[in-house]
Amino acid sequence: MAHHRLTRFGEREGVRSSSVLCLFEDRAGTLWVGTDGGGLLRFENGRFEALTQREGLWSDVVMALAQDAGGRLWIGTHAGLDCWQDGRFVRDESLPPRRSEPFSRVLCHKDEMCVVINGFLHQVQDRKYLRKNPGAEPPSDIADAALRSGPSGQLWFGGLSGRLSTSSNGVLTLVPQPAEASPDTILDVCEARNGDLWLGMASTGLRRWRNGEVLSLTVQEGLADNCIRCLLEDREGNLWIGTSAGGLHRLKPKKLRVVTTADGLTYNVVMSFAQDSDGDVWIGSNGGGLTVGHPRAVAPIKAASSGRKQRLLTSPAALDMEFAPADVSYLLDNESIPSVLAARDGVLWLGTWNSGLFRMTGTKLEQFHLGRPENEQPVLALCEAAAGGLWVGTYQDGLKFFKDGVFTSPLTRLSQLEGDFNFF
Repeated sequence: MAHHRLTRFGEREGVRSSSVLCLFEDRAGTLWVGTDGGGLLRFENGRFEALTQREGLWSDVVMALAQDAGGRLWIGTHAGLDCWQDGRFVRDESLPPRRSEPFSRVLCHKDEMCVVINGFLHQVQDRKYLRKNPGAEPPSDIADAALRSGPSGQLWFGGLSGRLSTSSNGVLTLVPQPAEASPDTILDVCEARNGDLWLGMASTGLRRWRNGEVLSLTVQEGLADNCIRCLLEDREGNLWIGTSAGGLHRLKPKKLRVVTTADGLTYNVVMSFAQDSDGDVWIGSNGGGLTVGHPRAVAPIKAASSGRKQRLLTSPAALDMEFAPADVSYLLDNESIPSVLAARDGVLWLGTWNSGLFRMTGTKLEQFHLGRPENEQPVLALCEAAAGGLWVGTYQDGLKFFKDGVFTSPLTRLSQLEGDFNFF
């Protein structure tokens, strides 16, 4: 197992300010650090070099960093947007005119650059800052605090009152909020590779949007702080969460999903299950009868102003299941079902503890007894025979063969077994 160690960098290594506002690694592998009062730091050869107002930086408060397709580093400061290229600050007419206002976010995506100036989103085009509003929303409701690009190619913008916008082909649209989402400022947005959308909130913790549903994680679920300032998904699918006062968290994806009666199972003691050709999962319980799980397809979220469909879930691996009691027959309501078999012809076979064998064809249910009602044999195992018929394993009476409604002992069928077994 690999071991990781955290190294502290301080004034001895050239870090003059301990308040770090942003980090960025450029395509050459150089680490850039934006600080609150210490200017812009460049990490090379184990030390940090500071670029401050003394070297020409507009402000020593550096709030955002991004690199465009041409390799230029764009620096959002408290006193305007700066540009670094070929080892110097660029000051020429090819750049947008200076605006001595806070540039809190900068995003370079393909040939597009977006910035947040004094809290409001602008697109940089032809040396101009174009104010971008999603639809006809009031300006007070669309101030943005988060700009991110996702693996799907979409741009995400998060702001006040939990408003989330997305951009495609230069068109900015507002994404409808789930009804259960409480209003709060979005400080960061992270679109995961599986399609989940994670939102870092200013005071209500972490939110996950999946299939139009919201999952909220707060201090009650283990966070040390409900103010989430930054988010990052690593190559292993872990989500790293930077908080305002609670340090760094790592959220690891679950390898297994636990399904219980809260999800629709009839009983938490599961004895058997099988999946049919339609993808439905049939689950036999110990005294709770039969549960069926249906695949739940991903539903798109419709953008409010443009009519385009923005998918928050796009990965086939993100498909989920809906579980509910199988409304088949009262005979199975409280039955123990130790064995379930989905046969090749679409028939579902159910082996019970007290009621023998059942065959379900569509909505039709047929019952077959292995003995008298007071001496019914529990059916613990089922196997489809290659030559047709069904092998049935019972609790006390050994192995049975079932075909055309009749149970027989294998001893009476030795001459017919060649198609199923080889004997030595």
